[in-house]
Amino acid sequence: MSDASCAPLPLPRVMRTGESARIPGLDGLRALSVAMVVVGHSLSQRGWPEWGWTALIKATIGNDQLGVETFFVLSGLLITRLLMREVDSTSSHSLRRFYLRRAFRIFPAYYLFLSTILVLCLRGAINVPRAELMGAAFYIWNYMPHAHNWFVAHTWSLCVEEQFYLLWPIALLLMGRQRALRFVIWILIASPGFRILTYLALPAFQPKLNVLFHTRIDAIAVGCVIALLPRTPQGEALLNVVYRPVVRAGAALMIFAVIPVAKLMLGAKFFLSFGVSVQAVSVGILVAWIANHPTSMVSRRLDGSALRFIGVRSYGVYLWQQLLVATPVGLLNSMPLTILVLLVVASASYSFLERPLLGLRDRLVPF
Repeated sequence: MSDASCAPLPLPRVMRTGESARIPGLDGLRALSVAMVVVGHSLSQRGWPEWGWTALIKATIGNDQLGVETFFVLSGLLITRLLMREVDSTSSHSLRRFYLRRAFRIFPAYYLFLSTILVLCLRGAINVPRAELMGAAFYIWNYMPHAHNWFVAHTWSLCVEEQFYLLWPIALLLMGRQRALRFVIWILIASPGFRILTYLALPAFQPKLNVLFHTRIDAIAVGCVIALLPRTPQGEALLNVVYRPVVRAGAALMIFAVIPVAKLMLGAKFFLSFGVSVQAVSVGILVAWIANHPTSMVSRRLDGSALRFIGVRSYGVYLWQQLLVATPVGLLNSMPLTILVLLVVASASYSFLERPLLGLRDRLVPF
């Protein structure tokens, strides 16, 4: 079977915004995901108990790992879909154009944040080791075994994303759609083994087992699989199974009930088991259904104006939340005030930096 006969299953017709089509509901998912990160980090900084019912509440509504996992699934889905759309149009994709467009999207806001951290360090307001700041700047912080500073700790997920952006377009270009699909399926299957081998072979990385690219690639692989599923009877039959209400309900139950309890019971062992992969697949089931059912009640709710407002600013919210929720530094002590200031900062970043540069990007590096 040729790659041409294995085109990805079509996603719904949606409004164009920049380099990719905006799928109704996904901005809402971004909003909920970044909200879980902010709530989880805020509760952690305020000494929220790590046991009993209070811990279960945090593991459900403040599940920062679930929030990041959802971002990873969305990245795998949208980036692969973007690349495949270009392949379908031109029979190839331009690595130069892809990397330039990603740089316009990611670098300005990211390096503004790191520059702010540097200024605060120079003024003595906070303390971040120079090596960790450099590691974050070069997107290798997650592979620095002794790097744990709070103010740049969240860059681990951005490092994982950037490492994915660097490697995946090349792999996709070399392998083609069919082999790439088989490859990411095997990556997903092998991910628990990657974690166990890393734990046993690299003791220095045991405390950072959940932030390494090769140990957290499950969710990204799930997103890639969704984007690469072929337009064949087998692919459509698989998605029809995934879309059944009982399967979606099971995925939701797994995410919001079974996994939080398992995390509390297993602790760090959760990351050595199949738990992370099960969570990634469960998230992927819900994301795939939402992406392909834009007129459903769930998608319409997620596409409400409030969630969409936060979702399009979620990158800025994620960048700045680590600094603003750090109450031990005395920056802000009220969670409502923290959230308000965070939204103002993220909105300023989006309005005065991100959006203008995206417009410039579209003129200089058209898709």
